[in-house]
Amino acid sequence: MYTKEQIREMIDNFSSTCNMLEMVLVDLDSNSIAQYGIESSLPKPQGTNSSKVESVVIAREKAHKHIQNKMDKIAFINECQDNLNEDDFIFLELMKRHKRHQILPKTETNKNTYDKKKRNIIDKIYNMQLED
Repeated sequence: MYTKEQIREMIDNFSSTCNMLEMVLVDLDSNSIAQYGIESSLPKPQGTNSSKVESVVIAREKAHKHIQNKMDKIAFINECQDNLNEDDFIFLELMKRHKRHQILPKTETNKNTYDKKKRNIIDKIYNMQLED
């Protein structure tokens, strides 16, 4: 169960979390090794296995817990968003993708109205997890 502060942070960091996961998952899928240039002539570090497959497996194991935590947070916000009414759904989608200074001119609202609406959505999401 997440606190209201954690939910707020998830929404505020949603876009950067998605971008980070996109970069990390691409890096984990890469099987490249140094074949040319100075890197190929450098000695391999001692105490590690130079097997390409084992290196990928080890890297995935190390990153799995952190990545899974981030993916769970993204899934939680998306699942809760589906249960919101249409206005809140659209507003949350804007909050996930943009910062406040980018949203205010588009929605023609002031900071107080924005903050009140954001707190309202966070309260709804917090209460949704209590109902489950």
